[in-house]
Amino acid sequence: MIQITWTENSKRDLKEIYTYIAFDSKYYAKETIIKLRQRTNILKLQISIGRIVPEFDNKLVRELIEGNYRNYLQNNFFKQNRHNLRFS
Repeated sequence: MIQITWTENSKRDLKEIYTYIAFDSKYYAKETIIKLRQRTNILKLQISIGRIVPEFDNKLVRELIEGNYRNYLQNNFFKQNRHNLRFS
């Protein structure tokens, strides 16, 4: 199983997403964060999931889309056996 490393930017992004949605509904803010984290857990089973990000044109940088959010993944599998995450 691989290790998933949440970057500081990713952690901050999740907090900002929660805060923004919680302004209207804390329930939906929590549900959104749960969905984003569950979607990311799929990486533990399949490291090559997601599409190559057109802006980067690098097969090691992929994205998972959940709702309105793009979750960027940098696959460092051959170096450190981990994924770094960033939300957009």
